[in-house]
Amino acid sequence: MQLDVKEPPVFRGDNSDKCSVREWVEIVEMYFVKRNIPAHQQSQDILARLMGKARDVVKVTLCHNPSLDKTPELIFDLLKQHFAFSELFYAQVGVNDTVELKGMIDSGSMTCTLIEEAECSLREAGVLVGEPQSAERIVLVGCGGKQTRPKGIYDLTLTVYGVRCIVPVIVVPGQPDELIIGSNVLKHLMRVMKGSDDYWKLVSTGCKHSILDYKHFLDMMSCTTRWRGDKVPDKIGTVKLPRAVTPLPQREHLVWGKLPSNVPVSPGSTIIVEPCTSKSRPRDILVGRVITPMWGDRWVPMKVTNLSSKSITLKRNSKVADVSPCLAVEDLDIRQGSCKMENRAPDRVDRPAASDADLKDRLSNLGLSDLDIDSCHASFHSKRELVELIEEYEDIFSRLWRSYRVRTPHSSDG
Repeated sequence: MQLDVKEPPVFRGDNSDKCSVREWVEIVEMYFVKRNIPAHQQSQDILARLMGKARDVVKVTLCHNPSLDKTPELIFDLLKQHFAFSELFYAQVGVNDTVELKGMIDSGSMTCTLIEEAECSLREAGVLVGEPQSAERIVLVGCGGKQTRPKGIYDLTLTVYGVRCIVPVIVVPGQPDELIIGSNVLKHLMRVMKGSDDYWKLVSTGCKHSILDYKHFLDMMSCTTRWRGDKVPDKIGTVKLPRAVTPLPQREHLVWGKLPSNVPVSPGSTIIVEPCTSKSRPRDILVGRVITPMWGDRWVPMKVTNLSSKSITLKRNSKVADVSPCLAVEDLDIRQGSCKMENRAPDRVDRPAASDADLKDRLSNLGLSDLDIDSCHASFHSKRELVELIEEYEDIFSRLWRSYRVRTPHSSDG
């Protein structure tokens, strides 16, 4: 006697599916076993249960490749290749430590948004109390320039991958996903994750994985385009000048150099360009740290500054910069002195006596020892005020300041 087995649901390959593509494949395979469906009928049965985008993907692939055998395994592989990425970009998100929603990880969205149906579910669960904040002045602009006016704003506690944060969540009518996690949460999430050794071990590995979009997910979580290949090299090579260059005095220049032909390349991957560590490097120039995509023709852009008061000629084949893969990039918050709101009452009385040597020492501590304050035709009092101003806004003037943090494979703290 044949068992009464429930038929598998239809798979569309969009947000209306109640299960992922891998779960759906397991359900269909179990259905075939319990119903004892012959192998030659399984392919037609699978195609009959596909709708929408999933059906179009399989039909177009089979039509363009008539030599392929329409086996169940082939159809399942096609579906996994095109729709398995959705498992990576969705996560269970705890809301106010009470209700869990399915959130889509979207680095292209600047804020978190909630669908109206999810708002009703949260209100029934007692998570939302009171009316939302007004959002009448907010207009959301999506792909193609489509504008949407949100319904309201809630301050919610979201828990994503074990990280809790309180963020404003906008209620958007007609949104396909019940919750979208925007970049305001993702930046905080990545900053926390980068404190874990497991994170750096993960982004330091090669790109090969059974899930097709696994690489794209790690690119998003590291803010880079990762190195393509089984192994990420510690250092790619040293950039040389293909011809002589003459930087003007005390000016910054964009100079292009080239990597040797025997070093590995990964076009499009994120690299970091740093000052050369070779003993034969030029001494009178400053090479700035640059993060840039790698070019397939091995050309590398460099930021070169001539610090001297006269022109310098960099000879052909001069070693200028070292290039390494960049594993992750993080934008740090810039806190300038102008953001501080305080009463600037006269507080510069009773200062200890200072001399020209003291002013030079204070500039040297900021990495500005090359600044010739003696040539400034001003009184000593004005020079002291100038140095104090530079110290107050050192994040602007100091050469030691960096607006970002980078990690490379040979970093000592990673």
